[in-house]
Amino acid sequence: MLRTSSHISKTVHTPQGLGQRLQSAMTQFWRFSRFYGDYQSLPPAERRRFVIERQKRDQ
Repeated sequence: MLRTSSHISKTVHTPQGLGQRLQSAMTQFWRFSRFYGDYQSLPPAERRRFVIERQKRDQ
């Protein structure tokens, strides 16, 4: 059984909130996919530097 912090009845009765959550999840997935694709395209020797530079840029 899965437990969530949100109430199911609240989610069902507020479709606007559900749409915003879905859009947020899709945006996060899109960012991750772009990051992972860029990361995988690099040779293994350059991947650590790529992650460090990305962390500095995002701060």
